[in-house]
Amino acid sequence: MDSAKAPLFLNQRFNSFKEFSEAKAKYEDQKFMIWTTGKSTTVQYANKLITSKGGTDVFAERLKYRYIKYSCKLGVLDGEEERIGTGKGDRPIQETNKIGCQAFLHVKAKGRSQLFVYKLIEEHNHECSKELYEMFPEKRQVISEDVQEKIKLLCDAKAKPSMIRIVLRGLTGNLTSRDLANFRAQLKKEKHEGRSEEDRLSKVLEDLLTDKDASLVVGRDKNQKMKFLFFQTSGMKRNVARYGKVILLDHSHKVNSNRMPVCVIMVMDGEGNGRAAGYAFVANEQLVTVAEVLKSFRESIGEELAVAVRTIVIDKDPSEIGAIEQVFPEVHIHLCIFHVGRSLNEKSSKESALVKEILDKLKYATTDSKFQSLCSELKEAASSKFYDYFKENWEHCPQAWSYRDKQKSINLGNTTTNRVENHNSKIKMASKQYYQYQYQALPVKS
Repeated sequence: MDSAKAPLFLNQRFNSFKEFSEAKAKYEDQKFMIWTTGKSTTVQYANKLITSKGGTDVFAERLKYRYIKYSCKLGVLDGEEERIGTGKGDRPIQETNKIGCQAFLHVKAKGRSQLFVYKLIEEHNHECSKELYEMFPEKRQVISEDVQEKIKLLCDAKAKPSMIRIVLRGLTGNLTSRDLANFRAQLKKEKHEGRSEEDRLSKVLEDLLTDKDASLVVGRDKNQKMKFLFFQTSGMKRNVARYGKVILLDHSHKVNSNRMPVCVIMVMDGEGNGRAAGYAFVANEQLVTVAEVLKSFRESIGEELAVAVRTIVIDKDPSEIGAIEQVFPEVHIHLCIFHVGRSLNEKSSKESALVKEILDKLKYATTDSKFQSLCSELKEAASSKFYDYFKENWEHCPQAWSYRDKQKSINLGNTTTNRVENHNSKIKMASKQYYQYQYQALPVKS
């Protein structure tokens, strides 16, 4: 085709990504095909790298990308292997529409102020017709622009799909659950500029690496799958340096689509506010995994700050206790008084009200004589079965659970893990399970 009339052609130059996007859209309408976004690097990230090394010759922000690759919707993205199914063929309909089309588009920066078509392969191994083109979900128009704007507002307000359908029932008669799901997926794709969850996660981790003092550790199991992902920014390290005598540790759940728990490490500043000290996504909460996370944390903050830690406050989790004893053997472990109370209440559910009253007093006993006196009262009031349990698990517990033992080391008033658990709720509000974190090893430096 004559390059003067073609919307896209080899070595074609553009002054902005918007200009290129308009040409790409015209090309798709003219050729009856759709480009799918592949690998890319934004100019924002590229400029960060340049300025971090003292450079000043940065890319123009209007270019948006330093480079971006596209493949045909029916092809395989550049650098990706074709998906190999593991099914037995019992459900033959469960197939992908990818047929290995090699059509390819690569756009990259020309100097610092322009984009140009670096590579363009236009040959397809399938028919490109108007009829097929209009059948693609991206081109199926079942929702008017007016309704689309209303859906966008409702999605921004975090309205549930069922509520959106109820609100729009009088405005459109043909809006199905699938149509709404497709439109919400399209909104999410536009928001993330067509990048997959893996690409977005890699981008976040790459941005983290531009922080010279940040730490990023990817732990792997024997099969080279991700066991944990620990990260700590320079700001988090400063928090530990300023307020690191008391550490709060807890795990939060249901914050990502793969249900990977998040290990949250916090400190408390002079005004009583929680400050982040480190995070880790973990495949499990086994002792060995938690210990490796804490080891990464200790190595990240350095030995000088590590030996300054006096107390770690946790709930009554055996894995956390064992991991702390391995990695921070010199610190005092304080158990959350709320979790202690809940555990004792569960075990004493069949005991008398007097027993529960004594247990409550034991938590707040401030002297050894008072503690021992209450233990004697408990022996008289409780059943032999419960008292044997208490004597074995609580009376000589090496972790501080009563005020008598908590007075032996500083805790800055942190007798519970409420502060870190409140922080966990904010993490869940922010994430809403929109992001998937893959178990596969990630292409980042540890």
